[in-house]
Amino acid sequence: MAESAKPAPAVPLPAIAAFGTRLATALDTLFCLSKSAGDHLSDAIYNVQATSAAMRQLHGMLEADNIAVLASQHQKTPIFKDAGLAEIDALAAKCHTIYKLMILITRQAGEPEDKEESDIDLGKMRLVLNRNEAVGEDEPMPIDSHMLRPLNVLRKIRWDWLEPRMKYCNQQLVWLKLGLLLNMQVCELGHRRYVSRPAP
Repeated sequence: MAESAKPAPAVPLPAIAAFGTRLATALDTLFCLSKSAGDHLSDAIYNVQATSAAMRQLHGMLEADNIAVLASQHQKTPIFKDAGLAEIDALAAKCHTIYKLMILITRQAGEPEDKEESDIDLGKMRLVLNRNEAVGEDEPMPIDSHMLRPLNVLRKIRWDWLEPRMKYCNQQLVWLKLGLLLNMQVCELGHRRYVSRPAP
């Protein structure tokens, strides 16, 4: 995890959504194979799926909005201006950070407790999100769901260590999901406003 306040690089909305879908599948596999996983993991899987689906739908709505500006006689400007698009990008970036944190904490939960490695505590997680820091810059390979193969982590996973950290991630995803859904509603209402206008 990065120690400095280096900002996370911009990643396209569809790529973050696909990343979340892969993560949800990997976590769901762990959940199904374990008898000790708590409800927080199940809730987190649901909200990873929900946020990734919302990003995918929102991207489709933004693409349709851009096409409508070019093709419609009624709509001359996009529904979302620069500030609105920046807000959506910020929500997506937060989701991406949470997804990567979930991978790192799950992997670390599968390692021996006495292993000499910097512990990912809740304070560090909050700091990373507040500063929008890049995650996993010191990892030898890009962070992805392949790190969570069951044979890699399942046999030794420390659920009691993982649970409060996963609970925190899930709480953040709930708020991010609400933000994404709100922007979807704004886009839908804006579209209806243009469609309902009489032809000139």
